[in-house]
Amino acid sequence: MANPIAPAVEPIKDRAAVAASQNAGQAASPALIHQSAVSEHGSRAEEILRTEIRHSADVMLNLVKWGITVEIAVSSLIFYARREIRSDAFLSVLPKNAPLPWRVYVIGTLFLTMLALLFTVLLWLVQRRRMHYRRMLFKLPNKLIDEAAPTKYGSWIYSVMFWSFPAFDLAVRAYYILFLIR
Repeated sequence: MANPIAPAVEPIKDRAAVAASQNAGQAASPALIHQSAVSEHGSRAEEILRTEIRHSADVMLNLVKWGITVEIAVSSLIFYARREIRSDAFLSVLPKNAPLPWRVYVIGTLFLTMLALLFTVLLWLVQRRRMHYRRMLFKLPNKLIDEAAPTKYGSWIYSVMFWSFPAFDLAVRAYYILFLIR
């Protein structure tokens, strides 16, 4: 059923036209008031969605910043812990240039992997919320700024940065075993 109040009239972007017609002594038509309210509601929804998208992007970048900071700190801690374990506990057991046993070495790598997984899941949750808001914004009928449709790609590079720490840890272990022990 068609809306009897809203005839085919150009949409009004704000209440200024309604106020101007009322100040001129003319009675504003119900269609004019209805369209003004609809367009004002649409711009308010757009403003709210853009604020949420901006906030989600800030949260995502802060999460990446803190995630990388934590992984760097933990990598440094693991390096010094392995060095202390190597010099103190295994001094009498291990030969001079022998690597740490795999069981001892893998504890640090698993901890880095757990951190990478944690930060990747948190980033995925924030990205999912951001994409939901972007899809809602894309579906708004009277946007002031047109945007491209949201895509699923964009935060994969952040996940690669998180996973590079455990990968680098394993690569250092492999390099040490393959090239430096001989």
